Amino acid sequence: MASDDLGPVLEHAGVKATQLHRAELNIIGRTVTKVRPEEFIEACTYAPGLSWDDGQSRPPGTFEIHGHDWWIDVSDPANREYLLVIIVAAALADTLRPNLPVTVRWIAQVMPGVLTPQSVHTDNAGPHVNLVRLADPQIPAELTDDVNQQDFTEFVAAVDAAPAVLPLPAGGAITVTR
Repeated sequence: MASDDLGPVLEHAGVKATQLHRAELNIIGRTVTKVRPEEFIEACTYAPGLSWDDGQSRPPGTFEIHGHDWWIDVSDPANREYLLVIIVAAALADTLRPNLPVTVRWIAQVMPGVLTPQSVHTDNAGPHVNLVRLADPQIPAELTDDVNQQDFTEFVAAVDAAPAVLPLPAGGAITVTR
């Protein structure tokens, strides 16, 4: 995946900042998904480079409820890649629910074992994300103790049963090549 694949999504959402606070992430979320904004934001808080305005650092996966402002620096390639995965996971959640009760965060964790983002572009309709379905989906190694095999199998089956082109609520689409 090219390092600038997040760019078209940010451009379409009208977000120009490199430090994305909750307000910008809400705008991005509304551009690509109908999931509850809180669920989209919760998934974003697991970004590898989540930062706080007060300069403190916290272990990955730690997100506290407090008055401090947090943000994701999308000038960092790992954060850009992660945010693109969250965007795709949120769009997939729209398609797979209510038949498969999965969260955006769960999809984002297991998606690399099933789908690989290939490219992103925008046109007048909105962002278009092209994904390739892996030939032999496997639970990512770091998740084998945490993800139920049957849940993973059901997710793969739901992805396979979904249409090849999944429209995004605000325009654009996700295309899955099998």
